[in-house]
Amino acid sequence: MSTTPTGLSLRGLPIDSKKLLWEILKGVGKEGRTVTYGELARRLNLKAGRRVVPERGPGLGKELGKLLRELCRWSYKEYGVLPGSTVVKQDGKPGKGYFKFLSSLGIPPTEQSWQSELNRFFNFCRGGNGNNTYADYPPDSGGHLPDKGFKEGGNEEGRGS
Repeated sequence: MSTTPTGLSLRGLPIDSKKLLWEILKGVGKEGRTVTYGELARRLNLKAGRRVVPERGPGLGKELGKLLRELCRWSYKEYGVLPGSTVVKQDGKPGKGYFKFLSSLGIPPTEQSWQSELNRFFNFCRGGNGNNTYADYPPDSGGHLPDKGFKEGGNEEGRGS
């Protein structure tokens, strides 16, 4: 099984899928909003130009959840933020897997923690912490991030895409 320089398992999924997911979620975070699992799956598949994850049905949460967990492990280690905080069910709340993931990081699995992590990610995406100087995914080589600033516009998709 191949890994990125930071040790993330690719689990048969192309690294570019996680990079696209990161770019989409940074755009959502910059807008200060959430995105449903279905909307995120559609946007990811559209940006990839192929089916990366199912857009509905029982496989949606499972496949998208795998990508989100790996992306969140990386982003939490690198930046202390959880882009998966923006991903919600139709009722506007994260799925059970999100709260299990919080618990695995030692964060209380509560709605208050979700709101806190969501706001932290919004702040990060808007440049609030200075943490996003190198907010590109994945690291180019040797575990170091490319020497690029946060991308304004460009790859992020707008509302309703």
